[in-house]
Amino acid sequence: MGMSFWNPNSLHYVIDWSAWATLVVGISAVIGAVLIGKKQAAIALMQAGISDRQARIMERQTEIASRQADTEHTRLRAELYDRRVIVYAGIERYLIDASMDDGKVSNEVRQSLFNSISVSSFLLDDDVASLGRKILRVSSSLRSNMRKLEKLTDEALRDEIYERIDLNNDELTFCHTELRNHMTRYLKLGISSDTVSDPE
Repeated sequence: MGMSFWNPNSLHYVIDWSAWATLVVGISAVIGAVLIGKKQAAIALMQAGISDRQARIMERQTEIASRQADTEHTRLRAELYDRRVIVYAGIERYLIDASMDDGKVSNEVRQSLFNSISVSSFLLDDDVASLGRKILRVSSSLRSNMRKLEKLTDEALRDEIYERIDLNNDELTFCHTELRNHMTRYLKLGISSDTVSDPE
């Protein structure tokens, strides 16, 4: 009979099965570690890709937020512009009506002037509010002088009232020029008007 290779009686050495088991377990552990390492490397690559995408998304979100801030800034500027135009329109309407009708204005126009004066300090500056009050004072004086003129019969006194009325009209003209100067400055319209000296 032939000898079997696996016959322990025919071998000159003794196989330690626990050593073989340790070797097999060690090789299995190495193979497992290599496989796990490859999977971890693949996961790390995926995470790097995800991080890159997240970074690009964050950049886009930052860009969108910046555009939204610019849009909001533009909207607020437009709103401020519109509100300033309303203030000027209220003062100018009163000024024109008072100039054309000898100081007489409707209650609606007068209320519009009061509203414009009250908000002008917040939207513009105190100079515009002061100008609005001056327009109100001069137009009231003009109206008062016109009423006096209607009642007077003495020619000498009438001439004096005419001079006052002329002065009132000159003041209103000056106020209109000042209003245009303020409008040009605050609304940045680029319209230049000649500087007129105050008749007072």
